[in-house]
Amino acid sequence: MQWEAIPEADRVRPMWEGLLRTGRIPHALLWVGKEGIGKTALAWAATHTLLCEEANPACQKVAHLTHPNLYLIAPTTSAIEPAEASQRLAQALVQNPFLSLSDFQALLKATTLSIGVEAIRQLLNTLLLTPAEKTWRIVWFWHAETLTRQAANALLKVVEEPPNQTLFIFLTTRLEALPVTIRSRSQVWHIAPLSEETLLSYVEGARDAEEAQLWVRLAEGSLSRLRQLQEPTWQELLRTTQRWLSACRDPHRVEDWGSLLESLQRHPRLAEALHLSLVLLRQQTALSLPQQTYAMTRLLEALDALSANLQPAIVLNHLTSDLLQNWKNPPLTWEFLLSG
Repeated sequence: MQWEAIPEADRVRPMWEGLLRTGRIPHALLWVGKEGIGKTALAWAATHTLLCEEANPACQKVAHLTHPNLYLIAPTTSAIEPAEASQRLAQALVQNPFLSLSDFQALLKATTLSIGVEAIRQLLNTLLLTPAEKTWRIVWFWHAETLTRQAANALLKVVEEPPNQTLFIFLTTRLEALPVTIRSRSQVWHIAPLSEETLLSYVEGARDAEEAQLWVRLAEGSLSRLRQLQEPTWQELLRTTQRWLSACRDPHRVEDWGSLLESLQRHPRLAEALHLSLVLLRQQTALSLPQQTYAMTRLLEALDALSANLQPAIVLNHLTSDLLQNWKNPPLTWEFLLSG
């Protein structure tokens, strides 16, 4: 993966090349940004510049993520060994550098993934050995926010005092999920989302320009998100979500409430539907700011309830009832919100 193959590579390339010119490459970089905006691809290009100075067999190894001095630390489950998870991650990234965590979960057939202490112990043992090639050794922590506390604690000493010519790259969507001790030992770069103009060039199958623009807005700068939204199952979910939001604003628009609610309750991506609703609300120019604020607050509460494993039917029914009662009648005011 080289810079020229990455959309909007200048989000990182000038800063990275500045480090190369000065020779002041930090021992740990922490790149944070929304999922699917290209953090992994950018790390790949940076890795290419360190391990592949000119056309040689090492370049092919970097291109296939098989270079012996490149270590991928992947989140996994207790049923899959860290080494196997890393190998499967490498294979998946070669196919799709914008791979999402949910796609990797589906690949591993798992609902919850984490980087555990065993993966860190194996890495530490490897770093004690003489490197296979006399170049940099680069460690990627893919979705570093999944590091367990025990794993993060095991990392502290080596991140603080790394072996010579070793670079750790933490790739994360949530900076606050990483311990302060890791953050303080790393140089933090905030990676910007992709622009709407760039995402529009990746839109396929939209019925018209308006639909294409909607998909791009819903993607919020994420290419992996945009690709998801173009899948038939996601298109169905988006249409159902739009119908539900419209019905909450105007109940007379829906003849069969039971069917509409049931289709959302039973959908395996109900949480995603609520996330889509948050973005759709920001596009509703007919709503007042208090109306938008109220609905967003209730949606976030519903998402918290789902993450706490409350029954989806109860969460959705309560949310729908709340919006129907308070969203439109009487019209919401700031006084109402503050009193609640």
